[in-house]
Amino acid sequence: MSEELLKALMQLFALASDVDDINDESREIVKRYLEIELNQELLEKYIVLYDQFIEEYHHLDARKSGLKVKNDARRTSHDAVCLSRKKCE
Repeated sequence: MSEELLKALMQLFALASDVDDINDESREIVKRYLEIELNQELLEKYIVLYDQFIEEYHHLDARKSGLKVKNDARRTSHDAVCLSRKKCE
């Protein structure tokens, strides 16, 4: 699987994580998927990337504003993914 595709999947998994219910279970699901697809070294790399996307998409804005992040964060995150991929309409 290509690095670009794996990065996009980590972004997608982070975006799809329920903001009100981000917990170890969400991370474990992603980790189990990566265990099937990757060796241990790459698994660690991409689980860290997933954690970074979770932090970026769901926690930083919430801490700055003191509010829960809901659909606005998902839309902003979607726009960021599109811009990074340069395939937005």
